[in-house]
Amino acid sequence: MLATYSRPMPALHDFIEHLVLIGLFGTLILPSVDIGIGISFITPCAIALVLLLPYLIHQNLIVLNRFAIVYFFILLAVFYSINYSYIVLDVPQTYRDYMEFFRYFQVLPYLLVASVLSYDTFKKKFIFYAEISIVFIGVLSFLEITNLGGIASYIGLLYSSEGHTLGMLFGANRIIATGSDPNVGAFILAFFLTYLISKSTKNKFRENMQILLLFFALLMTQSRTVFIGIILSVLLYLLFISKIKIMYKVFLILMSGLVIWQALLFFELEYILIGFQTAFEGTNNSLNVRFENMFLAYERFLNSMVLGWGPAKSIHSTIIDSEYILIVQRYGAIGVLLIMSYLFMALHYSYRLIQADTQQRDFFSRLLFLSSLTGMVLMITNNFFSGYQSGAVLTLAIIASITYNKKRAANAN
Repeated sequence: MLATYSRPMPALHDFIEHLVLIGLFGTLILPSVDIGIGISFITPCAIALVLLLPYLIHQNLIVLNRFAIVYFFILLAVFYSINYSYIVLDVPQTYRDYMEFFRYFQVLPYLLVASVLSYDTFKKKFIFYAEISIVFIGVLSFLEITNLGGIASYIGLLYSSEGHTLGMLFGANRIIATGSDPNVGAFILAFFLTYLISKSTKNKFRENMQILLLFFALLMTQSRTVFIGIILSVLLYLLFISKIKIMYKVFLILMSGLVIWQALLFFELEYILIGFQTAFEGTNNSLNVRFENMFLAYERFLNSMVLGWGPAKSIHSTIIDSEYILIVQRYGAIGVLLIMSYLFMALHYSYRLIQADTQQRDFFSRLLFLSSLTGMVLMITNNFFSGYQSGAVLTLAIIASITYNKKRAANAN
């Protein structure tokens, strides 16, 4: 039986849709506010949604979806892992471990209000916020690349740390876009790229120019993992999901590979090129450190296989360089099972929606597929699921796809 959805008052409905989009898009493109700890836009908007939940539940406007249910169990696993580490493993207590729980928790209100959102109105607002964000991130990336009037240092310190800012100006010249570091900035750019690739508009010239400019900015972040992730996700989509003819697929893949390789050589992006070269030679220090962390995390996993060690920030480093390894160490087998189920569920959900959309009118499902796959590649070397900004991308794409599926169910009914 299909769930029935009620609609709130129009004014409240619009307010909730704007609140969701401001919280998630704001986290992607605007700097966090430092009040001792960094507060991103996702946090105050999540609190506002929590305050609205009692009314929405009382009015029977909240319908649980599969993502909210699985995410609730992820929160339980994180909570039990933290307390298990204190009680059984004698890990010294620190409020920072519970801050990690809060980082996860603030996503849940967004997933819960997905049933309140209307596909048609939400899509219009989504496109409006996305188009503004693309212009904003494009301008900031341009200023970071050119450093007009020395403004890049101010932008860098506003969004990121002094180390990343100095690296952008005097080191490998890796821009951060609107991210907290170059890799996060690259993923945000990749998200807007996948948005443009997924959404077909009548103004092809403007769309293609935006794609080229954002792709150039992505190259200037010199993030190898995100670069591989977005190329892999687009290629898989073209090969196995896209409905274009096989000859066009082969042509696009060959031309894309040639253009990308020539771009790397033309712009002399040594960080990417040398990184790949040293990885094949076995002399990539960054990669070798990640292997060391992997073995260390495996040893800790053997000591607490079911629930892991929790964040344990009082005794364990927070810099692991791979979220897969981080999950294994912190949340054990249960955490791995739940978080990976959530991520694969997002991929499967988007794939089914793409297959059902025979006329390819919806871009939300394609956006979820490409973003999820790129993010799962990013997790090899960085955070995706648990990051403030990268996690906002996943949540945004999931919520958007839920609204489309709800629209389909209503039409079928």
